[in-house]
Amino acid sequence: MFASNFLNTDTMRNSLLLIASMLMLQASVFAQITITQADFVPPLVYDTAFIANETGFQTPPSGNDQTWKFTTLTKSNYAYITRFMDGSKDDAFDDDYSYRSATYSFQVFDFTGYAYMGYDKNGYYDYGRSIDRSPFSIAALTGGANDSLVFTAQKIKYNHRMDFVKFPMTVGDKWTQTRREPTPFELTVSGFGLNKTPGVSPRNRTDTREVIGHGTLQVPLDDGSTSAMMEVLMVKHTYEMEDSFYLNGQPAPAALMMAFGISQGMKQGGEYIEFYRKGFGSYVLRLEVTGGAVDVAAWDIAGARGLSTATQLVQARFVTSMYPNPAAAGSTVTLQTGFNIENFRLFDAGGREITNLSYKNSEAGKCAVNLPTGLQTGLYFYTATSANGAIVTQGKININ
Repeated sequence: MFASNFLNTDTMRNSLLLIASMLMLQASVFAQITITQADFVPPLVYDTAFIANETGFQTPPSGNDQTWKFTTLTKSNYAYITRFMDGSKDDAFDDDYSYRSATYSFQVFDFTGYAYMGYDKNGYYDYGRSIDRSPFSIAALTGGANDSLVFTAQKIKYNHRMDFVKFPMTVGDKWTQTRREPTPFELTVSGFGLNKTPGVSPRNRTDTREVIGHGTLQVPLDDGSTSAMMEVLMVKHTYEMEDSFYLNGQPAPAALMMAFGISQGMKQGGEYIEFYRKGFGSYVLRLEVTGGAVDVAAWDIAGARGLSTATQLVQARFVTSMYPNPAAAGSTVTLQTGFNIENFRLFDAGGREITNLSYKNSEAGKCAVNLPTGLQTGLYFYTATSANGAIVTQGKININ
């Protein structure tokens, strides 16, 4: 009897332990986070991300209860530092949340403008864009000395929103969105009888985002230490773009498109892996992927440090100074910041570009700028960018 009771008790204990273990395993497997609007407040001043030296490593595994350690990444001299402006103080659109300077591309031509974002109870999304008037000579392509391509100024609210993050967001969520992005231009090509002929390149874009994993993430910090383990969601983002080209409302001639290296219906696409945590309004880590390997890795130190915004970090660690300021026309001023500067542009108060300088081998964090002679007394604006086109800093200088 005693032995039988003992065996029954022991068997019951083992059964309870097994059940408890299974419940704990199930809880572990299905434990995950949900990001709501209250958990994700996008930046309104600065956002910043460091670019890693390392490339070519394999993408991390997806799934629940993963541990993603990227502590061996080392930061290069390049970074994305983005200044956001308050959309409520801008009259380009009625209900945008914020906007930032942006560079857009059309084949080998880059032109500038602003990207506008929206933010509401359903998500943080791409809202619209504005483009500055940008003229380019195309004589090297067409042979005509006066041939030109001019991207005309425009303000476009996209026909459909495209959410970077949806609320609420958790493992298993997936959304696909499409929109049309028209880029108007004027084309002058004497060989084809074109003189400021209006054209447009409509782009159909489709983006798919899927939350494919949950777990903990660890990345390096800027002081050489590593972050705490952060509970994050893993998002796979793929996109495809299809371009078409029209002149005077008709498909562009094939011979002309051949000169530009373009064709009707040409496609391009890409893939990103992004990690998001609660309490930070941007990705903490973003991987640009090609063929299963990482081309570019960027991580946000402010997010890794557990801050709610990158503004404090940027102001504390990457304060930019230009001296002397005020300065005299024709003098040399020093621009000092936390990153290599590859390009410096100076504009007058009316937005007209005065000078555009390249610094291919600038000293890390500092460059000497030779101001043009003949500058009139007054206020000027400058923009400095890194080698990948990211805006490092913007500011004002007074000429006395």
